[in-house]
Amino acid sequence: HEIAHALGFMGHSFRKCDVMNLSSNPTHVINDTRAELSEADITTMKLLYSIVPDVSETKNVSGNYLPYVVLGNETDITESKTEEAKIYIKKAPNLPSGYIDLASGYLASKNYPKAIKMLKKALEFSDSDEINSVIYYNLAIVYFNMEEISKAYNYLIESLKMNENDEKHYLLAEIYSKTGDYKNAETEYQKLIEKYPNNSDYVIALTNMFIKNKNFLKARAVLKEYFKNNPKEKANPKFKTYGFVRLFL
Repeated sequence: HEIAHALGFMGHSFRKCDVMNLSSNPTHVINDTRAELSEADITTMKLLYSIVPDVSETKNVSGNYLPYVVLGNETDITESKTEEAKIYIKKAPNLPSGYIDLASGYLASKNYPKAIKMLKKALEFSDSDEINSVIYYNLAIVYFNMEEISKAYNYLIESLKMNENDEKHYLLAEIYSKTGDYKNAETEYQKLIEKYPNNSDYVIALTNMFIKNKNFLKARAVLKEYFKNNPKEKANPKFKTYGFVRLFL
């Protein structure tokens, strides 16, 4: 997977059979039995190396190949990834991956209508629940960013019906919190914290929710438990804004 990135792959696949599949679950790596590149991996590699490069850090180049290098700020990189996705779609218009990657580029640049359009286009070419679940999850993220929480929730639930992962449950917790369903939000956050007690993002999200509702004792309890398990985190700048809530912790 990482070697492929070094060879120029910038995006990820959403099928478990592909080397470029991305997973945050360490057991997927430990139990990985893939012994060869998938057809999609090979197709992507062929498409990538058929692209005529137009950027390089080398002034004097010999030979026909220049590595695909992206320099600049986050905006430049997003624009470059968007253009790469467009090229991929042009070369392989019947594969959903290109549309999903292009939607990610539009999401990063906050062009939500185009992101939705590309994700719905990806659905037309999707041939499995696994890919559908990724598309629905991405649609949920787009609508969440658009503050259309009802649509975000509906797409997320459809995605969860197909398969579950931590990212989806984190988004579910955020949706519950945003809609005022604090009981279910707390349940989702706590499950994630129990599973990943060293993850500061989950701790901060739950703490912020309690502070927002002026439930300072619960907020303090969350931080106290986290610092107990991660004493070095007391010096983390992320937690310096909590003032009296973390006093004497």
